[in-house]
Amino acid sequence: MKVLCKIASLGCRCVLLFALLIFTQNVFAFQPLRTDGGMKIHWEKNPVIYKIHNGTSDPCVGNTINTINAAFNVWASVPTQILNVQYGGTTPNNEFCGMDYKGTGCDSENIILFAPGSYFPSGVLAMTVNYYRVSDGVIMGTDMAFNDSFNWSDDPGVCNGYSLPAVAVHEIGHFYGLDHSFCSDIGATFTPSIAATMYPYYFDNDYAEMLTLEQDDIAGVTWMYPDPALTGWGKIKGRVKYKNGQGLFGVQVTAIRASDKVPVVTTFTRGTGKYTLYGLPPDDYYVYVNTPRISGTLFTNFVSDYWSDPDKVPYILLYKQVKVNKRTNLGPGGIPFTKPEAKIITVVADTTITDVNFTYPNP
Repeated sequence: MKVLCKIASLGCRCVLLFALLIFTQNVFAFQPLRTDGGMKIHWEKNPVIYKIHNGTSDPCVGNTINTINAAFNVWASVPTQILNVQYGGTTPNNEFCGMDYKGTGCDSENIILFAPGSYFPSGVLAMTVNYYRVSDGVIMGTDMAFNDSFNWSDDPGVCNGYSLPAVAVHEIGHFYGLDHSFCSDIGATFTPSIAATMYPYYFDNDYAEMLTLEQDDIAGVTWMYPDPALTGWGKIKGRVKYKNGQGLFGVQVTAIRASDKVPVVTTFTRGTGKYTLYGLPPDDYYVYVNTPRISGTLFTNFVSDYWSDPDKVPYILLYKQVKVNKRTNLGPGGIPFTKPEAKIITVVADTTITDVNFTYPNP
């Protein structure tokens, strides 16, 4: 789902992100794109201008420009973020960064276009390429390409094809600098209405769920480009570690709203095992972590295995070591807890709940 490729001639690294065609049941998180050094990949200039190459002839797409602009407006309308992204007109340029590994199209002109299917891996609907400075993660340009070998539609319920508005909203999240999110249902079921817009799979009959942002998406773009004048959210912070004190890197931590047991915001632990659940509306939450299969002594090894095959996750471990397989099994508990009950954490506006920690047996 994510391919990194160096472009030596530009002195930068490009990130290719794909909106995949096939849907499977996995769970992950709101996550910014990051450099190898851990810095977020982000826009520094403001406003950011994009242009559209109107290259589709799909009969089910009435006006490509209007459809793409409306998708950008979904992100622009988030009141807690301040990045100003503007439409700059059409362009005859049909070369996009990522069409080859020679740096073709990496020209700092941010273009959106339809491209032949030969440029895409099998089953990929669209891809967004961010090319940025390795030194600080500042984006130099972004191109977004839709696979012209598929049929596209403004409304698949009326005219057959993949939803251009839905896929565009997802890809624009990458344009802003957000990585894929796997914030979704847990256990054996999956509910598209719960999943973040940045979930990397197209929902077919539930494509309409992709047209609006979830709190995980809103929290992500706000964390990237926060409006300092707007407040009202809370945070939960803690650490995931072994009993010997060693921090675990790359473990997913998620806040589940207690009232309806819906995952709201997720994040990953950093190198020291510390995490911050940012962007939580005031409410009561359960907090859980996903357990990666520890295979080897290097964190990078087992995190890589975890991302390549999320089904290796053996169980979900909740606050205070309470195990549960389905979110609907959750219930309020005390200390000691009666499984599958767990402690509810109350988040208040503009406050941070600290020391919500998890401990694993030593490897």
